[in-house]
Amino acid sequence: MIITALIVWFAVAQWDALRTSTVIMYEMDDETAHRFEGLANSVAALGQARGLWHLSSTADVRDRKYHAGASSVVRRSATNVTRGLPRRVRCNIDVPSLGVGRQRMYFFPDRVLVCESSAVGAVSYEDLRVSRGTTRFIEEAAVPADSQVVDRTWRYVNKGGGPDRRFKNNRQIPVCLYETLHFGSDSGLNELIHLSRVGAGVSLCEAIAERASLPSAKGASH
Repeated sequence: MIITALIVWFAVAQWDALRTSTVIMYEMDDETAHRFEGLANSVAALGQARGLWHLSSTADVRDRKYHAGASSVVRRSATNVTRGLPRRVRCNIDVPSLGVGRQRMYFFPDRVLVCESSAVGAVSYEDLRVSRGTTRFIEEAAVPADSQVVDRTWRYVNKGGGPDRRFKNNRQIPVCLYETLHFGSDSGLNELIHLSRVGAGVSLCEAIAERASLPSAKGASH
């Protein structure tokens, strides 16, 4: 595997002080280019889920009967996958990116850049941890077409799990099975994604694990 990065690069901690663009030029052999395109396609596959959300916070509830029986509530926002480059970066390839709240994660061939406004951090694939799982989510918004409805509950529930008759217009709410993707690193990356389609993140986890097992890229700075 050969990745040569010819980089006009200043310290990432001083990103906000840059007055000119950072230029990154990659030279990849056919095998490496093929592996990177596989990684890019696996990121793009996340965007094919009909529901894709970033979770910014989770809080326990004091009285579950007022929250459809849920033990916790989350703050989430819809997010997306795009292909392009961060601001002030010039490169000979476009890379996929995933929105995580106010930040975006850009998946370059040799590292992930996490960008927010004028700040940026870098995480190598060797240090990037990605774990996937599933969660049962009480969906009070529209149910995505590709999700699995595995149960139903009530907007207001009694101790036995049935409808609380004290409340009028106490409607049933679907419980969906969603996929979870958690991105973490020792440097402080800690982001959680929900996807409406279970299995959408399998190829990404495999691609990142494969990339992490390969030798680190060698680069020259100018």
